[in-house]
Amino acid sequence: EVTVRGIKLADGVFKFCPKLKKVTLKPGIKSITTWMFQGCKKLKKVSVPNTVTCIQDVAFVGCKSLKKIKLPSSLKRIGLGSFRDSGVQKIALGKNFTSLDSLAFDDGSKLQSIKVSEKNQKFSSSKGVMYNKKKTKLFCYPPNRKGKAFVIPKKVKTVSEYSFCYNQNLKSIVYFLENMLLLLHHFLYLNTL
Repeated sequence: EVTVRGIKLADGVFKFCPKLKKVTLKPGIKSITTWMFQGCKKLKKVSVPNTVTCIQDVAFVGCKSLKKIKLPSSLKRIGLGSFRDSGVQKIALGKNFTSLDSLAFDDGSKLQSIKVSEKNQKFSSSKGVMYNKKKTKLFCYPPNRKGKAFVIPKKVKTVSEYSFCYNQNLKSIVYFLENMLLLLHHFLYLNTL
């Protein structure tokens, strides 16, 4: 078990710590840095303070034992591959959240559901899928969401880049072409179609 105090942490500070199971980050820390917990396969709990505003790229990549994480309402951004190949199954994003990299939950992610605060002015969610506030743009379909079929709501006009990337369960996607701009790369790396 490790408790971290301070404001700035180096990239990869706990990278490939094979026995690390619990980390408590104390208030004052503003960012979970790049590669901070990469490859910490036994990490089960990370306490994130309400001073953290950013989870940098590949911060939790390979954290297979990390099944849940409580993100603070102060969080504004999640970077590229932040939860790649991690065990996190559900994410709740607060009212201050403004930026999700299109590949934050790629390759091997166990994410099943995203919930966005109703007070968030930029994003929303429905049935575990992330949209813009007006639900006219689909941002992220969790890669391990239950179900073999998904009907993109008629209200959706745009699907973000890589929205369905690395999905592990989908067999079919239904969309209403007359209402939507849909590009082939949205479905790249879709393992089941």
